[in-house]
Parts: sequence; structure tokens; C-alpha cells
Amino acid sequence: MSVREFYPFKTKPESIHLELATEEEGIRRSSDGSLILYEIDIDSITINASVDIPQDIFDDLLDKSEQEEPPVQAILTYKSIESRYRNSVNLKTNGNYGCSLKFNRNDWRGVVELQACLVRVTDNTGLPMQFANKSGALMAWSEPCRILFDEPRLPPGDYLKIIWKDFAESEEWLRRQSDHLFALDITEEIPVIILNQGIHGAYQVLNNKSNSGRIAEIRDATFYMIVHQVWSSLLAETLTSLSETRMGDEDNVDLVLDELPGWQQGVIIDWAPKLYPEQNADESLSLLISAIRQNNWSRDLLYKRLPEAIQRQYRTWSGFTGLIQEVGTQ
Repeated sequence: MSVREFYPFKTKPESIHLELATEEEGIRRSSDGSLILYEIDIDSITINASVDIPQDIFDDLLDKSEQEEPPVQAILTYKSIESRYRNSVNLKTNGNYGCSLKFNRNDWRGVVELQACLVRVTDNTGLPMQFANKSGALMAWSEPCRILFDEPRLPPGDYLKIIWKDFAESEEWLRRQSDHLFALDITEEIPVIILNQGIHGAYQVLNNKSNSGRIAEIRDATFYMIVHQVWSSLLAETLTSLSETRMGDEDNVDLVLDELPGWQQGVIIDWAPKLYPEQNADESLSLLISAIRQNNWSRDLLYKRLPEAIQRQYRTWSGFTGLIQEVGTQ
């Protein structure tokens, strides 16, 4: 579910500004700002990344004892599933953030996603609970920016919509479950999570913006529950569809993905590395396809890896611990 991400410490999502530019002429941008390179004939191109990190990020995310010499590093990550490549570069920390990256056209396929991040570089377990205290903790980040070397199948994150409806006043299949909190519709081009506005308090609680308190804990715990159930259904449906394809050669993932609906292509590309976290992420698609071709694949993927991946990705257990901390056990 791409609506919310939860962390056990303060973060500043999408608070960093990342901008990509190039000196090449005639390069268009897509509606989301992605650089479209598949329309031009180039051997190589240099992309200039400019990053702006507002000072209030440091003020909000660091304890006062660490603000004079912030134990953080700004980095730029870039990755491409289709190119089987991922890397990161450190950005200057003297207020002049940015870098230039050269891409050789023959080395890149599909979509390259870039993101600016602020990460912690030292441990300090003596900090108050609300602050990140472990080296490597992700504290702030930008919206992803994309370079399109080939026309994309479906941008990550664009395979899920969320809407509100009063189930009691909707279509017959929703009226049958008018006492349910949500429903999932996969008959559309993009799957839709439908939240039931007819449930007393649901809209007010789930749209509450508080960072603490009982309402916030109820909201977060409810989102965790929805996240787990929705992604269990979407991943199970996608893996089943994948098993029903002609499969072809697992080394040519494009041939296999071409047999899936657009949103399922996005799900597979995004979740394959999460289903096989112990493996090289760039090989995860081929590994997943190979596993599907084996007998009894559902036992490992559906019953073990799928729930493990969802809980790891969204830390869904945090909903329970949050409620315990808020209301206690007595």
C-alpha cells in the first residue's frame, strides 16, 4: 500500500528537493517530470543532480546535542531493475549538495530511479526515543526522480488507488459487505482500495493528521492491518497470474512480464527484491520466475516469503506495539 510509510523514529519524507538536468537539447519530460531519453539517439549522457536540504530538517531530526556537528551523510541513490544495477554516491555536506553522473546508453535499459537521502552515520543509543540512533538509519528523502531509457511499463507506485465510498449506498457487491472497513477491486486497470465511509468514525480516524495520541495509534494500527491484507491479496493474485503464463526463458524477464497486466508487472518489479532479501536484488526477478516454474512454489512464496516481506517492508507489527505503548496492558 503506497499511501504511508511508518518508522519508529522521526523522519521527514519527501522534504528534500532533487532536480535532474542535462545540457542536451530536445529532451522532453513526462507528466511526472521524468527525463525521456528513449526519444533521442545518444551514446552517452551526463545528468546533473541538484539537491536542496532545508536547515529545518536537521533541526527537527537531530537532538540538540548533535546539531552542531550533525552525524549524517547526504547520498544520492540510483538503481534500475531492468539494468540490474544499483549504486549510491555521497554528496557534499557543506551546504553545496549535488553531483554529475554519466550514463552510457549501451549499459542501461528501462527506468533508472534516483533519490536523494539523508542517513545517519554513527550510533548513539543515548538519544531520546524519537530520534534515529543507529548508523544507516534513513532520516529524510526526496521524491524519486526517473530517467527513462526505454518506454516504461508502469512507474512504481502507480498500480494502486485509494477511494472512499459509503458501502451501503454503492454497488451490490459493496452493499453485501456494508459492515466491512474496506474492499479491494482488481477489475479495473489499476487495483482500487475502497474504504467504507459508512463506518462510524472511519473517515475521521484514518484521515487524522496527529503524530501522537490514541486516535493516531488507532489510525496507524488500522493502516497496518489494511496494508497486510491488501498486499497479501495483490501479491497472491500476481504470483498466481505469473504461474499461469507460458513463462519462457527466465533469463529474459521481459518476455515473461509481457504476459502480465500492467499493474502486475509493476508489483513484480517492485516486490521481487523484497521477496528474496537474502539474494542479490538485481537477480531477484529471474530467481522469482525460476521459483514459480518449480513444483510446490506456493509453499515457499505464499506461506513464508510473502507475509515475511510485507511485515518487513511496512513493519506491520508496529501497530500492535504502538497501541500497547499508548493504552497499556491493564
